[in-house]
Amino acid sequence: MRAALLVGVLVAACHRHAEAPRALAAELDHATAGDVAGWKLDEAAWRRIVVPPYDGYHADYARAFDDLAPQLAAELARAGAIATRQHYAGDLALTVGQARARWALPVLANTEVATRGGHAIDAVFVRDGIRWGAIVGIDRIVDDNVGALDPTCRTTIDVASPSQRCREITWEVADAALRKDRVRFDHACTLAAAACAKSLP
Repeated sequence: MRAALLVGVLVAACHRHAEAPRALAAELDHATAGDVAGWKLDEAAWRRIVVPPYDGYHADYARAFDDLAPQLAAELARAGAIATRQHYAGDLALTVGQARARWALPVLANTEVATRGGHAIDAVFVRDGIRWGAIVGIDRIVDDNVGALDPTCRTTIDVASPSQRCREITWEVADAALRKDRVRFDHACTLAAAACAKSLP
């Protein structure tokens, strides 16, 4: 009886181990276009992973993912080694999309970014159960919503090397735009005009 119980426990443990997600570097190293397509989060996963107000923008994410999937596959097809690291807000090596994706995630989200041959793979990778998912296009979602309310404000926040203050105000602009809070948005855009005018790293 004890032997049978022990075998059952070992089998269950092996099963759980087999279902554990692979390390991101291993996932990316030989990824195909089909693998890339599989990283698209469905609406339930999206809502479970991201924070308000981004949880209401799955359709926009899905369109951006479909547009960017070929670019992502091309970045993965480059020569060179895969390197991964934790995704955090103060990382100055992040792309605009990766930096803004931080706004859509909980503070303690366990997410990673990667490079191939020293070049950024422009996505943020998140574990979704036993699989990996990829978040892309947050910069597009932000720009589209800001631009719909005020094209000048969109231009203001799209600076190449934003200062810390500019980054903080840009978050405020984005959050207000996504929530359709016009009063807060207009105020944040006024602050951004000053904070982002002469941004430095």
